[in-house]
Amino acid sequence: MIKSYPDIPIERDEDDLLGISIFVDSLSEFILKCTTPMTIAIQGDWGSGKTSIMNMIKRRIEKNVITVWFNTWQYSQFKMASELPISLLSYLIEKISDESGKQNMLNTISKVLKSAALFTSKVVVENLAGETLANVVGSLGSNPMLDYAREIDNIKKEFQSIVAKRTEKEGKERVVIFIDDLDRLAPDVAVEVLEVLKLFLDVEKCVFVLAVDYEVVSQGIKKKFGDMVPEEKSKSFFDKIIQLPFRVPLEYYQVDRFVERTLNDWGLNADQKEIGIYKDLIINSIGANPRSMKRLFNSFQLLKEIAAKRSSNQQISNNTLRLLFAILCMQMVHEDLYVYLLNHKDEFLDEGFFNVEDSKSLASKIYGESRDYDAKKAEKMFSFYEAFLKAAQLDEDESLSEEEIRNIYEILNLSSITSHSAVDSTEGQDSFLRYICRGVAKELVNIINKKIRNGFSLYQGRNSLEAHCQRQISINDFILTIDFEIIPKDDGLWLKFKVFNYRYKDKKWFEENFDKIFNGLNYIKETENPSCLIVTLFNEAIFDNVKTSKIDYSKIAKCAYDKTSETLKEVLRRLDSLAKIE
Repeated sequence: MIKSYPDIPIERDEDDLLGISIFVDSLSEFILKCTTPMTIAIQGDWGSGKTSIMNMIKRRIEKNVITVWFNTWQYSQFKMASELPISLLSYLIEKISDESGKQNMLNTISKVLKSAALFTSKVVVENLAGETLANVVGSLGSNPMLDYAREIDNIKKEFQSIVAKRTEKEGKERVVIFIDDLDRLAPDVAVEVLEVLKLFLDVEKCVFVLAVDYEVVSQGIKKKFGDMVPEEKSKSFFDKIIQLPFRVPLEYYQVDRFVERTLNDWGLNADQKEIGIYKDLIINSIGANPRSMKRLFNSFQLLKEIAAKRSSNQQISNNTLRLLFAILCMQMVHEDLYVYLLNHKDEFLDEGFFNVEDSKSLASKIYGESRDYDAKKAEKMFSFYEAFLKAAQLDEDESLSEEEIRNIYEILNLSSITSHSAVDSTEGQDSFLRYICRGVAKELVNIINKKIRNGFSLYQGRNSLEAHCQRQISINDFILTIDFEIIPKDDGLWLKFKVFNYRYKDKKWFEENFDKIFNGLNYIKETENPSCLIVTLFNEAIFDNVKTSKIDYSKIAKCAYDKTSETLKEVLRRLDSLAKIE
């Protein structure tokens, strides 16, 4: 069975791979001992673990208190937000009260909420943040809404009564009410839920634990009452309702523990150095958000399976897996960097391509000198880039070898399966062939420049698969080009060694001296157009299977050199002689 990670909150301590138990223990202790009423906000982004923390708290305290769990998810999904306040109150009363009179109370709640919407919306922001409910009611004087204010007060007293009776009956000190997924509601609806909690349910022996964030409250108040509501008013509203804000401690999550357990599940016994590399990649990309990490490892598992099936022995090295993981992290967060590498992978072998000194240099590569960019984002991207280069290393040195660069190239193509920035499979295969041809031609340039004559250089057209090792030879005013062309053909690589002229005026001289240059050599003479004469001296296969998992550019280039070096030396000798004569 393939080990994958569904997006399910933690239910048991043994499933806590991020080491949050110490925070859960402290919160649980506080909930059991705090003065009531008390409202606690578990704050954090989506997927940060709010529900998991609430689940773990509930399991710790449920033997000592009465617990009630209410999830607002269904209301956000099925557009039932208008019914949420009544449903919440009804649900809580149903769960806590066992008396026959509770139906009358539910009817009263329904009547008050439907008829006094104006009262609650006006009172809450203008008065609740700074005054008690009693003061609010008193300030209304002869206002016709006074009856509803009294009803609200009565409902609150009745709720206090049923809480007291239930706790006495159960022999427990308090009721703890968990309300999950408030941040999935429209912000203004989330604010209405908080209003209901404060107006009706803020009673002794009650502790509310809410999954809600201050930003949601701030947005909700502005949406409900207008953008002119000052920020301090929003904060005052939040502070009045929430007595204990607790932000999910992502920075304390034990990501290395999560990584170690995951790799072990896959049979990869990584040491602490390897785990540290994975951790750095995560922290500098998606961060410690549990949902994001699960999504990342699910994508990783998929590509791991694909990579294994593409391998001849169904096995892939830890180094390859680590690099694949790094590129996936890049996809998910640093897409600008990912797209840049994807679009410039044919330049990987160019000297200094991966050398970047700081975030500014990296941003200049990606965005260009003149484009504005987010400096903070660039800093984070550079930190990730450093972790990425570290993940690509096969040894202890800091520079990237050709083998390491080739690995980056090949895995970059594979990773495009899970990216919306991906190229199609045909384009990906063409890019792979283009890269191979470029790698062989570059090695051939190095060998010829070292062993025969300097001055040969690499050339590859922007959209061409073929790559060239070539040099122009100037004899007075006449110019010839010596060219070694690496060509993908029949799942292999062919080498075409040729000499030709570009300009029309060079053709006449070329034809006049043809025998002096090529006499006694094996060649094929072609005329591509009236101005160009091409002489092919070698045109054969030099490698038979580009689909193999390992391609040794140096070995292929040496094969090309061995097959053509003597002919090249002779042609150069004869051209040198012609130059001396003229």
